[in-house]
Amino acid sequence: MGVLDKESRAIILEHYFPSLAHQTILLSTDSEIDPATDLQKVAAFVSKGYTLVRDKEAQKTTVDPLYFGIEVKEQA
Repeated sequence: MGVLDKESRAIILEHYFPSLAHQTILLSTDSEIDPATDLQKVAAFVSKGYTLVRDKEAQKTTVDPLYFGIEVKEQA
């Protein structure tokens, strides 16, 4: 996703990901699905979002229950 232009990224986010399957796990970086602009395009199809936070010094990764600072609420 990081190498796609804005139009191609929008097509994938709005049409491809929502129709993949009943349940899909999507791993992304903040530049592949921008929390400020792209997340709203797929938010209706996302039940949970997390951010893996790497602590290099402690050599561990923690799970933040927010997607790059944004709460993704489970859809009913």
